[in-house]
Amino acid sequence: MFGHCRCRDICGPAVAMGAPGLASLDRLRKLHLLPRPQLPSVKLLGVLVLLTAAVVAQETRWAPIPKSNTTLLWSSIGLALVAYFVLRSGWGRPASHAAEQRALGTISNSYYEPRRSFIGGSFTIAGGVAGAMWWGSTSWLILVRGIEGTSAAHGLINLQISVTVGALSGGIVFAAIGLTVGELWELRHRRRRLRARAANQVA
Repeated sequence: MFGHCRCRDICGPAVAMGAPGLASLDRLRKLHLLPRPQLPSVKLLGVLVLLTAAVVAQETRWAPIPKSNTTLLWSSIGLALVAYFVLRSGWGRPASHAAEQRALGTISNSYYEPRRSFIGGSFTIAGGVAGAMWWGSTSWLILVRGIEGTSAAHGLINLQISVTVGALSGGIVFAAIGLTVGELWELRHRRRRLRARAANQVA
């Protein structure tokens, strides 16, 4: 009943009667009353495909990554697979906190969602940069060998492949870490708000 009245007050009778227009739906999403559409999994699958291609190429004579980093490459693809399933599992999404949000006296999730997005985005960028720097620093010898062997362009391409592998694997792994950190922060913060709300009601 409350949700029906709230929707009518904000978006008008058309939404409340079950015939929302595109503009009304957009207003609901801006107010965090409806979940935002999730990014398609194609991007995450694309990351896995590129990492898998690097693993396959590593087992051929055209291996783009130094043999000393083969174990690191397999570890990276393994962690990326785990991170992919975590990100696609639906765990830690704002919709899972609907009951807690109502307990705070509002159905608008305008406080946590933007902060969670910032945390997740920050971890993703940091992971991509850290992964690229790590792989670049451990694979620079392929560029040196390329220069010594009069094939600098080939060595540079292989170095760029290594850096790309590091950026992709680091980004997706740290995205899953950012999701976990954001979820733990939100749970802790919600408990504090609920305790404060209960104390105010008692007083």
